[in-house]
Amino acid sequence: MARKIIIGTSGLLGVVYLLTTLQYRVGSPSHPGAGFYPLVVAGLLLLSSIGAYLEVIRTDAFRTGSAMPWGKHLWRPLSIFLAIAVYIIVLPYAGCIFGGMIVIFVALQAVGGIRWYSKIIITIGIAVGSYLLFDTLLGVSLPMGILFGYLFG
Repeated sequence: MARKIIIGTSGLLGVVYLLTTLQYRVGSPSHPGAGFYPLVVAGLLLLSSIGAYLEVIRTDAFRTGSAMPWGKHLWRPLSIFLAIAVYIIVLPYAGCIFGGMIVIFVALQAVGGIRWYSKIIITIGIAVGSYLLFDTLLGVSLPMGILFGYLFG
């Protein structure tokens, strides 16, 4: 039952993320707009949620045992879901890069075993790398949000 709830929550986040990204220009695969990459991510999140839900129904895996952490480790997947929800909320205001940094840092925190300064370096490295890859190399302008659009735009 818990797996169905988590998969349903993931699917709901995918729907909300999809609806949020529709306000940005998508463009085409040859000339992608600011909403192209977030739209692809939302679609993949929805497809993976549907696939996971069908797998749970097909195998009845939730009755035979669960890989879902319970007890003191339950905070790990819940913190990642919360970070994704925060990302969806802050995307129009803080943009894709800063929102992504929140998700990456929280995910690294949930994984554990990494020193705090390494988490910060990895988070900044992924954010800068994403910006360089999409904005500079591919020419896809990522959503900057109201705050960063005002400061840097």
